[in-house]
Amino acid sequence: MKLKCLVNAVLLVSFCFASPSRAENPDHVKQVLTTKRCQACDLNFAELSYANLDAASLVGVGLVGADLVKINFRGANLKFALMGGSNLTNANLRNADLSRADLNGADLSYADLSYADLSYADLRGANLRYAILEQTNLSGANLSHGDLRHANLTAVTLWNANLWRANLTQANLSGADLSNTNLLAAILSQTNLTDAFLGDIDLKFANLEDTDPLGAVLCNTVLSNGVVSTRDC
Repeated sequence: MKLKCLVNAVLLVSFCFASPSRAENPDHVKQVLTTKRCQACDLNFAELSYANLDAASLVGVGLVGADLVKINFRGANLKFALMGGSNLTNANLRNADLSRADLNGADLSYADLSYADLSYADLRGANLRYAILEQTNLSGANLSHGDLRHANLTAVTLWNANLWRANLTQANLSGADLSNTNLLAAILSQTNLTDAFLGDIDLKFANLEDTDPLGAVLCNTVLSNGVVSTRDC
């Protein structure tokens, strides 16, 4: 009897760990699609691809692992949203407020994030390949290990951002503000830095293959050869 009980207990525990609850709250999904308003809603793992949620108010919403392909979040308020691992491929996030949002490991490839507020957002390991980030606010954001290859970062604000080991190969950073940005071990191969502000940053350990930083604005900038440039101060 004791052996049977032990076996049943082991099987029950195994089942619980093997089958975690991943379903979204259906009432919350209905509310969001109907009213475009829901604070701290549970939409984790929801299927919302192609949904029209422009100007939605979704502060603190849970969208972990959600399928959000081509969703329209234009002008939406997504402050403090939990969106780690979500699929936002081709999403429209233009003018959206994603400040302090958790987008750790999210797929934002080809997404339009122009004029969006991503200040202090967690974008570690996020896929931003070919994303449009024109005039986006990324100040204080954590983009370490992020994939920003071919991304359009024209006039983006990256003040005090963390780009440690980020891949910016063939990205367009023309006119961007990278002052006090962490570019340690970042890849900036064939990157456009024309008129980018590189004040108070260290490029010594960044990969600048086929990239000319001299077209940028340099002020207290440590160049790849270790020389500190104060040319434009």
